[in-house]
Order: sequence, then C-alpha cells, then structure tokens
Amino acid sequence: MARKLAKFVKYSEEVTQKICDELANGKSLRQICAQEGMPVVGAVCKWLAIYPEFHIEYAKAREAQAEYYADEIVDIADNATLEEVQKAKLQIDSRKWVASKLKAKKYGDASLLKLADNEGEKLEGLEVAFIKTKNPDT
Repeated sequence: MARKLAKFVKYSEEVTQKICDELANGKSLRQICAQEGMPVVGAVCKWLAIYPEFHIEYAKAREAQAEYYADEIVDIADNATLEEVQKAKLQIDSRKWVASKLKAKKYGDASLLKLADNEGEKLEGLEVAFIKTKNPDT
C-alpha cells in the first residue's frame, strides 16, 4: 500500500481559528487534522511552540472542550437505552477522564490539601503524611 504524503498547510489565523473552534466543539485534534485543507498534527504541535498567540487560543479552546464534554456527559446519560448502558458508561468515563485532564481545577480529582488556621491564614512549617491503609471491611 502506498504511503500517503503529508499535506502542507501554511500557518494562518484562519486555519488556527478553525482548529480552535472545532476543538471547542468537541472534535479531537486528530479528527480536525484529517479534514481537507487542515495541517497534520505534527505541524499544529510545532505551531503551538512557535506562535504564542495560537498557544493561548488553543489553551482556551481546550478548556472550552472540557465544558463541551461535561455537557455531553449529561446528554449521553439521559439518552442511553437499556441496551446501550455499557457503551454509554464507556463514553461517559472517557469524557470525564479527558475533561479532568483539560480542566483539572474544575473536573480533576480533589487531591490538594490546604492547611490554614482559624482565621484562614496559611500554616507554615507543617508536614503532612498520607498513609494508605487496607480497608478493614475487605
């Protein structure tokens, strides 16, 4: 089978805006780059390193994508039939995982512990150790 040649797409605000718009609407970068007239994924990654303005807009689009996935989770759950429960669960879990990575402060696991005194001031000089123990019920 003949190898497909990589397509060259010149950097432009129009192309990068389309990438960001489609990311914000739930499409993956791979899906976007597979479309006619779009650059390959590697080119987008290089553009992110070279063009700070694109990097900023791309980051905003990824945050919007996390919101899109969060909204989509509710739709998937509400519309799943009994026959589709396993598929819906996989779709929901996948979107939850991606959203937790794209917007960790809002959708990530709460693993940050803030220590403060009664007035809300940060406590200095304390060390906290977490010890994993076996559940006595298992």
